[in-house]
Amino acid sequence: MHCLATITQKQPLTIYFSLYNPGDAGAVLHVPRMLLPLGAFVKVEIRTGDQVVYTSHQPKFSPKLRPDRQEAYIALDPGHGYGVLLELEGVSLPRGDYTIHLLYSNLQYRGFPGQELGEQRGEITVPYHAD
Repeated sequence: MHCLATITQKQPLTIYFSLYNPGDAGAVLHVPRMLLPLGAFVKVEIRTGDQVVYTSHQPKFSPKLRPDRQEAYIALDPGHGYGVLLELEGVSLPRGDYTIHLLYSNLQYRGFPGQELGEQRGEITVPYHAD
């Protein structure tokens, strides 16, 4: 599994984040259907140099789909991905160069009967220039 990220909008800062099953994977990959809210499955940290200027917080949320149910997952065939738009409300960055680090975890979504997933983790860092 690979994580991919693209900045889609500067105000509000919006990132398209996706999980990708490489074409040469050879097997279907199951990932949680829900990747929101921000800070739950996908955490974001923005840095300028060594200084952290933004960190998403772990929200309180009640998942609508139970982690032990097949309906809670998307099956990604090799060469396919699944993603969401992450809108970082209230983030205003002064002009400069930044790095945006995104970290994915499947939390308690470890599979369903007949399809055990275990822990899934992934991360990606993308450069960003604020005008």
